[in-house]
Amino acid sequence: MPRDAVTFDNEAIANVLDEIGDLIELKGENVFRAVTYRQVARSIRDLREPVAALLEQGRLGEIPKTGPSVTEAITQLIQTGESKRHADLLAAVPAGLITLLRVSGVGPATARTIHKELGITSIDELEEAAKAGRLRQLPKIQAKTEENILKSITALRQRTGRSLIHHARAAANEMITTLRERTDIAQISICGSSRRYRETIGDIDLLVAASDAAPIMNAFVSAPSVERVLAHGDTKSSVVVARGLQIDLRVVPPDSWGAALLYFTGSKEHNVRLRGHALRKKQLLNEYGLYAVGAEARGQEIASRTEEDVYAALGMDWIPPELREDHGEIDAALAHALPDLLTVGDMRGDLHTHTRPHVRPERGAHRRARRGSAQAQRGARAVPHPRRYGGRHPRKRRPRLSRRDPARLRRRERVGALGVRPVTRRHDQAHPRRDAEPLRDRVLAPDWTLAGAARALRRRSERRHCGRSRDRHVA
Repeated sequence: MPRDAVTFDNEAIANVLDEIGDLIELKGENVFRAVTYRQVARSIRDLREPVAALLEQGRLGEIPKTGPSVTEAITQLIQTGESKRHADLLAAVPAGLITLLRVSGVGPATARTIHKELGITSIDELEEAAKAGRLRQLPKIQAKTEENILKSITALRQRTGRSLIHHARAAANEMITTLRERTDIAQISICGSSRRYRETIGDIDLLVAASDAAPIMNAFVSAPSVERVLAHGDTKSSVVVARGLQIDLRVVPPDSWGAALLYFTGSKEHNVRLRGHALRKKQLLNEYGLYAVGAEARGQEIASRTEEDVYAALGMDWIPPELREDHGEIDAALAHALPDLLTVGDMRGDLHTHTRPHVRPERGAHRRARRGSAQAQRGARAVPHPRRYGGRHPRKRRPRLSRRDPARLRRRERVGALGVRPVTRRHDQAHPRRDAEPLRDRVLAPDWTLAGAARALRRRSERRHCGRSRDRHVA
């Protein structure tokens, strides 16, 4: 059954294209076709407008690497909810084999070999074979590789069910936009760990203040992004959207907005400490408000409309959600000594950027003028233009690199009249290997150099990092 085309946003389309690339390799087809699908997927994730809008305007060709087959797959996904190419590959590849790719260290070629030699099609079977020592009997798989696969499976199971913060907030903001368009909402906010900006998120919590919850609940469970409805109640409902993310929506009376927002933001440890402090003041704090002990039954709250009111009634400053982890923030708020959090407005430049070799090796994802303009608009004082050097280069790239004119490498390029300092160049020694040809001192000395390990990531940490960090030019 095709999915509703509305639900196929850029991320969903990119995920399907990535999976097509994986399936192509699993089937043993041309690896360069797989690379093309993945490159298009990366480009789509970087777009600032929906792919569906590009299709409607006949502008799909603006996405790099979109040939006829990729364009056809994207068009089918948007118009019908499924791709014939994707469906044909799924039918041709053994069921469950693609799940092996979720294990770090198991790429398409390794997964194909494991399936061909051992008939493995699931992570459970892979784990059993690794524990039995059968993987190391296969070509190019050593005992250490087998051990790393077991560690990866354990790590995968530990993080199952959690999502990265930017994925969670993107889904939450999409739902908030839908609810605002379909209903008359006075107040709505993200809650829970998403509001506290934890690195990974379990479920997404949304809170709404409204006198009539019914129309809001109906709009929530029927939103275009909803794939499955888990619960539909009078004041609380739960749905599943793309990526398997669960969103819980709760509606509270407008008078209780502040207390409810504080309570459902958490963390649990913060709330427990806060309630303990309230009890010492002979006050009771819950999701409905702050009351004098014994007055809650009469509904005579001390504060409840805003978080600021509740914190002030407890004798402390308002605590930013990011700090609510019971790490001393309550004592700091009582002493009026909370730290000032850094914001995007405090940034004066990003000195660690990367090129995107798959798009344009010399320029990165965007032209230098565009990158400089974007950073200048954010208040940047200097804009770096990195170029990656060092490491093992395929074919004859390393000799060509060593013959480059140092004067060209030192050249400083300005980015129009942007009101920022002259743009400098950063040299990024990306692959710190012993066999890498070092750039000459007169190339690195005028600039600054950042060293980062991009390969051989399973080597001992000291071996990967200490070598380059001893270079006197490394920042």
